[in-house]
Amino acid sequence: MNWLDDSLAQTCPAENEVICWRMLLDRINDAQLLVLYERLFPEEKVRADSFIKSADRNRYIAAHGSLRILIRHILGIEAEISINAFGKPQLLNSPLQFNLSHSGNVILLAFSLNNPVGIDVEERREIKDLDSIAGSYFHELEAEALSKLDQPLLSRAFFSCWAKKEAVIKALGLGLSMPLNAFEVEIFPIVGICLAKLPDRFPRDWTLKAFNPLEGYAAAIASPALNLKVRAVDLNYAALQQLS
Repeated sequence: MNWLDDSLAQTCPAENEVICWRMLLDRINDAQLLVLYERLFPEEKVRADSFIKSADRNRYIAAHGSLRILIRHILGIEAEISINAFGKPQLLNSPLQFNLSHSGNVILLAFSLNNPVGIDVEERREIKDLDSIAGSYFHELEAEALSKLDQPLLSRAFFSCWAKKEAVIKALGLGLSMPLNAFEVEIFPIVGICLAKLPDRFPRDWTLKAFNPLEGYAAAIASPALNLKVRAVDLNYAALQQLS
């Protein structure tokens, strides 16, 4: 995807569109993190303060502080975020849907109107026995497809599949109640548009947009929109300050 840095004037997504904002943690200094910390709600500050590792704490503050600024800019109010029974955050009485994910140096925030949206990012790293992990946790057809691949393609396909499946579960808002092997995502393309084939109780398959947000990372967006469009925007601290 091409990451735009000049699209801040239009922050509200259009019909069947997802706006994906990307932030890089190493571009945010300690003073800026402190400002973002002050944007958190009290319960979010408690959560941020509970992290043992500073990197985990900083990722949480940057992601959730930025989320608060974007939501307030789009809606014009400090909207209340509730958590459903499976742990998915959502806005009350608003057509605006959102989701966020962070891993390593990358923070991604996704917004859509009316359609639920899920996003996930995974930093690719060395993991032994990828075939065994896929066989234990992924759908049997995904595991079979991955078993035919050699490195380095296997690693790229594995983490892309992982991100796709996590994005679907996050969009559905079902958490751990829906096992990863309960549905199938298309392994290929590793980058591009593909499908998530959901169980029969769902009316139709969902659309996935797989992409690499940064070298060494895999990410995916999940949406029920049939003609999904994704607008990718680079978000830096200076731009956030303009919105706040």
